[in-house]
Amino acid sequence: MKRLISILIACAIVLTLCPFTVFAEDDYEDMEFMLSDDSTYYILSSYVGWEKTSVVVPSTYNGLPVKGIGNSAFSSKNEVTDVFLPNSIEFIEDYAFFFASSLESITIPDSV
Repeated sequence: MKRLISILIACAIVLTLCPFTVFAEDDYEDMEFMLSDDSTYYILSSYVGWEKTSVVVPSTYNGLPVKGIGNSAFSSKNEVTDVFLPNSIEFIEDYAFFFASSLESITIPDSV
């Protein structure tokens, strides 16, 4: 019995000393991305969220830059009031913000 208790205490001590990582929820689960034809960058193809009013587009996704906002990506997203685009964005396709009636501001970098 003493041996079992000693083993359990040793295990508890080891577990408390072991570093472990806590992973945060993916901040971009409400965005869909499309890989470019040459597989060198991503395009934000669609914002599928409905809870956020301010949306921050990431500068990278899966290790590659996000260089574009796709056709109709924020179309009819009436809950979105603000969109912040990173410096990696180089182009915005047609109708990207079509019928986004609550949109008050878009931060567009000089790279566009």
